[in-house]
Amino acid sequence: EERVVRVDTFSKFMAPGLRAGWVTCCHALRQSLMYHTQQSSQGVCSVSSVILANVLQQWGNDGLDAHLRRLQAGYASKCALLLSLLEEHCGELARAEVPDGGMFAWIKVSWAVGVVDTAELIDDLVAARVALVPGRFFSPDDAPSQHLRACFATASPAEIALGMERLGMALKKRARAGGAHRPSLTRVRGAVHQNKRVRTQHALAI
Repeated sequence: EERVVRVDTFSKFMAPGLRAGWVTCCHALRQSLMYHTQQSSQGVCSVSSVILANVLQQWGNDGLDAHLRRLQAGYASKCALLLSLLEEHCGELARAEVPDGGMFAWIKVSWAVGVVDTAELIDDLVAARVALVPGRFFSPDDAPSQHLRACFATASPAEIALGMERLGMALKKRARAGGAHRPSLTRVRGAVHQNKRVRTQHALAI
């Protein structure tokens, strides 16, 4: 019925810096989107467009398919490693389900750690030098969350191993302490900015 609009991006399988994507929609809406783009962003960067066009033309359908399969295999391998090391270093203090796809694993922190919201762990994670994002920051209503988001896309196997080891140490230390006073949201967001500034010293990327 021409009511579906699909938006896709090259960022997740080509290069984030290209800032390019595409829209699949009916012809009438396509024209409106083109006019809007011309009046707002004036379109995708010309350099990005030329790079993408040349790469995709050289690859062809078979080349693109092979590239995507390599990425899928690499992500699957890193994800399996992360989940295995999470169990090894965190035990009953944290667990994660195998994701259906993508580059993130959602780690659920046990109540035994002594927190009701993983945003409370930010100072602990900064001290342990491992960068994970509290699930609260993905909530539309800023609701507390028991989850942490881990990205395994760019981390090497060695970095993933170090990251899970550091996470395990941080959770065990917090569990032994029996939890701490919950920080204000202002303090939490400030800690996230600090976490990003020292990101190069961390094992896992936000």
